[in-house]
Amino acid sequence: MNFLVVSFTLVGGGNAEETSYDLTTPAATAADIPPWGIDLGSVQQNIAPGDNFYQFSNGNWEKSAKIPDGKWSIGAQTLARKRTNALIERLVDDLLRQDWPAKSDEAKFVAVYRSYLNDNRKTRRGREPLKLFLHRVGDARSHEQIAALLGNYQLGAGGLFDLVVRIDPEGKRAYLPSLEPADLLLGRPLVYLRSEPHLQTKREEGAALLRKLLRQSGQVWMPQARVAAVLTLEAEIAALYPDREILRNVSQDRIFMSLKDLQTAAPSFPWAAYFSQSGITDTDRIHVRIGQNLERLGELFANTKVSVWRDYLRLRLMSEHGALLVDRIARNAEALEAVRLGVTYVRPDARERARALALRLVPDVIGRSYLKTPGLEARIADAKTIAEAIRGAFRLRIQTADWPTEVTKRRALAKLDSAAFMIGAPPNWNDYSGFTPNEQTLFENVYWKQQTQKISALARLKQPAGEARESIETLRSRVFFSPLQLGAYYLPRLNTVIIPANYLQAPYYDPNADMAVNFGALGTTIGHELGHAFDDQGSKYGPDGQLENWWTAKDRERFDGLADRLVDQFATYEAVPGIGVNGELTLGENLSDLVSLGVVYDAYERMRQKRSETERVPDRKEGMRRFLLGYTQKRQSLRRPHVAFELALPGVHSPPEHRVNGIVLNLDYWYEAFEVGPEHALWLPPEERIKVW
Repeated sequence: MNFLVVSFTLVGGGNAEETSYDLTTPAATAADIPPWGIDLGSVQQNIAPGDNFYQFSNGNWEKSAKIPDGKWSIGAQTLARKRTNALIERLVDDLLRQDWPAKSDEAKFVAVYRSYLNDNRKTRRGREPLKLFLHRVGDARSHEQIAALLGNYQLGAGGLFDLVVRIDPEGKRAYLPSLEPADLLLGRPLVYLRSEPHLQTKREEGAALLRKLLRQSGQVWMPQARVAAVLTLEAEIAALYPDREILRNVSQDRIFMSLKDLQTAAPSFPWAAYFSQSGITDTDRIHVRIGQNLERLGELFANTKVSVWRDYLRLRLMSEHGALLVDRIARNAEALEAVRLGVTYVRPDARERARALALRLVPDVIGRSYLKTPGLEARIADAKTIAEAIRGAFRLRIQTADWPTEVTKRRALAKLDSAAFMIGAPPNWNDYSGFTPNEQTLFENVYWKQQTQKISALARLKQPAGEARESIETLRSRVFFSPLQLGAYYLPRLNTVIIPANYLQAPYYDPNADMAVNFGALGTTIGHELGHAFDDQGSKYGPDGQLENWWTAKDRERFDGLADRLVDQFATYEAVPGIGVNGELTLGENLSDLVSLGVVYDAYERMRQKRSETERVPDRKEGMRRFLLGYTQKRQSLRRPHVAFELALPGVHSPPEHRVNGIVLNLDYWYEAFEVGPEHALWLPPEERIKVW
């Protein structure tokens, strides 16, 4: 057997060229690789696919990859982001060269962009835009006043709790308030709770920047001791926040309380003062996602001095808004964000920062322009065809599965049929009619966006008593995403898959690539997101996104048994040296990967056979190889070691290498494609391979 000689049929433009690559010879350069979607130069020739398929596919790329300064990783997405940034720069430059009507969205985009570049105005104002906010914090003299400030969305500091509006997962209302863990000044809770040297360094670097920001807020007395007190407080908060395993498990994350219930459960916290700031004076339904330690958080709040809470709020204000202030403050706020990310602080060009801000505030302008890109409409249409082919293959998988009963199969098919694919652009665009940005008022421009978003969200809570819950179609109509996003995701409470238009570029989709590669790359993304509808948590929601037990008890037991096998498999892997993969926490992603690689290959093979009647397509084995390489090279990723460590502990995704090797060894067709046998490290006997749907 010689697995290192791979023969590919290149299909495109109506012509087919038979090309054979002997991978035992030096790797092909990028210039030698035809534009069909696979980088043969990334392949490491001296690794057997059956010993380490990820390394076989990406080993040479990994050897030469270098993480740029200011970044925490490099991977398949890096080139796509570079293309996106170049495209955005061109579109923005085109926009700036034109004259626009005063009240047009384009004029508003330009005003925001120019307000960021107005350095003279920012310098003259100093910290003046935050003056009123800082005074309000300084005037607080009681815990009740502090609670009101924590809950005051107009202040925008947040902290301790985060109050957000979400779709109600099981009630008669469409929306409900959700009380959740807040962001911490130094990032993830583990930064405060573990003793590794790089985390100690992060705490020290973060504290130094927070001391500067506290002084720049006008507090020059004893900054070191005061920042230390705030970070001690945040460490205590971090220790009381729920584990990620609880937050991702919808069966455990089902604590709903009325305002009166909250007051009884945690009497040390002034809940009425907190909620009144959002106009919530009496409600019988709040999703309490911090319920496990709610009473202790209330006691911590009451036992912490008001002076420490004032400094806590000052630092949150400076951290949140500092990048919009005079340059000497902005640099410290930006450097603090770099510390959170675990990267060296490298400041982007001012115009790049201005573009990013304008895109955040008025995303539709460039999003609509991008949709006019030549060829994009055809790519979106092709992606929709792939999505429906995957739905069809999933339908067959459900119908032919040997473990669920017919009752559960019918319900699963109902959910599959009701799933929506939003591919390309959102169903509706934003309304900016009330937004009047000014080139002289950068801070106010951003503040307007934050306020209108919060006001709009809170308004959704005011459903008249007795009014029927809005339909899922109505709820879906409010979904917004920018066509320029470079990520895909699934919304379980809307049973909807989101694939933004900009995702339809290499390495995820290449119009020059053949069908096998595009199914392996883009198709497995679509299949993965759709797979979340049937993973260990998504499968607890019904066709309309409401929590619903649509399983028979016996079928759920069988499903959980299959899932437990995957948990046990991934628990044998290391995320980073000395830290194992958390099989429970990563289960949803691992299940979706496994289901996707099975279902999407079925969809590809059915399409290949159909097209073979009219087109020249690769034979079955070549198609398998291309499909799998398309998937594996999409997973290319190199991370800084300390970042990989931080991602490993609370992360819901397994490391990229395990998302490849830990999945393919369960796929019969992978063994056939690369002639993997018992002599290889990844070999699993057929009876041990896990198949869910």
